[in-house]
Amino acid sequence: MTSKNRIAAAAALALLAAGCASVPADVPRDALHAPSAQKTSRALHHWNVLAADVAAHVAGRLRDWPPDRHPLHVEVAPQASGFDQGLRELLVTQLVERGVAVAAAPSDVRLHVATRLVQHHADAPLVSHGEWLADGVRVHRGAGEAHYGDGPLRSEVLVVTSLESEGRILVRTSDMYTIAQDDAPLYLPPRPAPATAPLKTWRVTP
Repeated sequence: MTSKNRIAAAAALALLAAGCASVPADVPRDALHAPSAQKTSRALHHWNVLAADVAAHVAGRLRDWPPDRHPLHVEVAPQASGFDQGLRELLVTQLVERGVAVAAAPSDVRLHVATRLVQHHADAPLVSHGEWLADGVRVHRGAGEAHYGDGPLRSEVLVVTSLESEGRILVRTSDMYTIAQDDAPLYLPPRPAPATAPLKTWRVTP
């Protein structure tokens, strides 16, 4: 083989190697999602798991109610967090799926839902040491609120439901759920907007 032939062969091999190494533009590639989006998606799944668990618990307590009782209305605090509002919507769906009569407008029977994010010291014993409901969600029945000292944190969510009518509490549940620590900010209410400084004016006189 002459030197020209050897050079041509080497060039052809180089082009072939380059073609094999390159990836065509139309080949699908794995999309990378922002960590915040992944956390939000995981948290929304956990919210639905919590709603299903609370609904099953409430529906079980209402099993002996007369079928002609007034439908209940699910309520949260006026300044509810995004988690509270989302949990309410999911809870309504889960209750309806379990045959519980739910009113679209305020009624004489109210199911009030309140939540609180509880931060524990990382070395503190688990409050929600009960069953696992899903990957990252664990529940402890009949829980109360607790708080431990400073240091690295882990998070649990206390969910309290109160079925109320005519000034009386008819049914009440309190459950503590362990959540992923890095999801904790998604369970907090939005921070209040910073106060605006008063506008100063000056009067200019000639």
